This record gives sequence, C-alpha cells and structure tokens, in this order.
Amino acid sequence: MFKKIDQSNILLRLLQQLSSWLAKNRGLPIIVGIVLILVSTILQLFSASSDATLHTINLLLQNGGIIIALIGILLMEPLGK
Repeated sequence: MFKKIDQSNILLRLLQQLSSWLAKNRGLPIIVGIVLILVSTILQLFSASSDATLHTINLLLQNGGIIIALIGILLMEPLGK
C-alpha cells in the first residue's frame, strides 16, 4: 500500500508544488498561526457565556494556530535559501 503512495505521480507533483510555494512564502504559516491565535483571544474576550460551541471553536482556533505556527517555524530552515 505504501509503495503505491510513494510512486504516485499526483502526490509527488502536489508535494513539489507545495514545497516550492512554501519556499517562496516562508513566513506565511507563522503569520496564519498568529492570526488564528489572535482571533481565538478576541473570541475568548467577547464570549462571556459558557456556550459549548464557542468554547470548541476557541480551542480549535488556538491549538490550530499554535500547530501551524510551529510547523512554519520548523519549515523555515529546510525551505530557506
């Protein structure tokens, strides 16, 4: 199964395009992560109620922002010039 995935031309092209796009926009994942964390903070400040949906959205934004920013930091060096 993994051999088919490794030999997939579509996946190879997608990975090459993503890699070249991220090399051109190295700081973008970090900025996206920071924006998600800021949106989460603003949502947390204005949501005085204990609504479970808002709490879930807040957690997803905050944790997703942290993960995206950390991945962006990790990818800056290998994709750099």
